[in-house]
Amino acid sequence: MTARLLVVAALSAIGCAHHEPAAGALAVPIATRALTVDGAQEGPDWNQRAARVVLAGGDGPARPFSDARFLRDDGALYVGLYAADEDVRSSDAFDVDLGELALRVDVRGRVTPAVPGVKVAIDVDEETTIDRPDDFDEEWKVVLVVPQAALGPHDGGTTAHVARCDTPKDGVTRCGAWSGRLALE
Repeated sequence: MTARLLVVAALSAIGCAHHEPAAGALAVPIATRALTVDGAQEGPDWNQRAARVVLAGGDGPARPFSDARFLRDDGALYVGLYAADEDVRSSDAFDVDLGELALRVDVRGRVTPAVPGVKVAIDVDEETTIDRPDDFDEEWKVVLVVPQAALGPHDGGTTAHVARCDTPKDGVTRCGAWSGRLALE
């Protein structure tokens, strides 16, 4: 079994709803309180309850490190994205496919294509400077809110794919991704 499948299997058990998800699906827990959509991904729901996956590249975690976290409420899927990044550029982005949606979310908070009801918030450390290669940045985070109705027919679950490529200061582009099925009930 690959490392990615082991991570998915282990995380499927975290924060499960009142019933078991479909085999191999990542159970997306319901948030215990209203989530603040500010990009920061703070609080117990994001840090202890959210279903979490690490983007993989090659034989292990992607470098630079990236992960995705998933929560939901009665009407929306919340996707938290984390990007370690020593040189943040305007072109930095995550590609997120959820059911019938294929979205690109960049470091400035632009979501393409525009989808009614989709919200995004970005959190960039105050030390981070976008498009300044002469300094060292640290990270940026995204919270993406997607109405469950925008996912299309999902019968309690939806396919998901999260990917990110980055070019650190060494000039070598590296990519990471995760694909799976999200159990939404």
